[in-house]
Amino acid sequence: MKIDAHVHAFFDESSLFQSYPKRTDTDLIDYLDQNGMDMAVMLPIAPYDRNETVQDICRQHPHRIIGFCSIHPTFFRYGDPAPQTQLRRLIIIEKFRGLKIHPRIQQFSLKDPRVYGLLYEAARLNIPVVIDGVRHGSSLPALEADLREIDAYASIFYDLPIIIAHLGGEYLYDMVDIARQRPNVFLDLSWIADFEAKHYYGRPDRANAIEYAVKTLAPYYKLIYGSDYPEDSALTVRSFYEQMFARLHLSEEQKNAIWSGTIMTILQLYKENIT
Repeated sequence: MKIDAHVHAFFDESSLFQSYPKRTDTDLIDYLDQNGMDMAVMLPIAPYDRNETVQDICRQHPHRIIGFCSIHPTFFRYGDPAPQTQLRRLIIIEKFRGLKIHPRIQQFSLKDPRVYGLLYEAARLNIPVVIDGVRHGSSLPALEADLREIDAYASIFYDLPIIIAHLGGEYLYDMVDIARQRPNVFLDLSWIADFEAKHYYGRPDRANAIEYAVKTLAPYYKLIYGSDYPEDSALTVRSFYEQMFARLHLSEEQKNAIWSGTIMTILQLYKENIT
């Protein structure tokens, strides 16, 4: 079993991915088939992607696509339900399996009490939360976008599974340390050497950052495979990590956990229920 736990929703006209190639659900399924992926977790970004669209895709492909919802934690119009109420409806009534929030694109402070309120509700609903892990390009002050705030989230909401996307990006080393110490923090692998080269320009302290993360966290079963589809790198990310896993001599048990075991456990998926 292989699950791509980080693919984007890109179907709505307001999607941030409208200029990318392969914008239909058929293309997504073809991508999964070509890369040997049995299932994918679809992560929308509110307000650019509609949760209803993700729900429709999941209904069309119930054995291939797992839908997360997205809510802006700190912005809603007068008369709208509070984010916590929105989340309850989306999880209880619409049957989404998790929540995606994106500090950089949604432009909210990680220290905002309203974010804590939304995560409190997610913990009550027993769902995982995916938090984007890249600060590059954010207009927020550095202290407001400091991903290390996740350590406080993990400590307060100790039974809330928190998945940090893109290996934590600029905060990779900090996120590795937090994931190793906090039982409810996980990192997804949608961050590869091309991104390192683009954002760090060969800085010597980052030369082996991704390999360090994999080597350190694989024995703790804290890594989750994700491709960041429809990014161009999605077409090569699987082979990138396969080569790294071989080079690091990861055990079959560790590799199976990365490919699907850890995310299946977090989502309480069982093979007999998804085949």
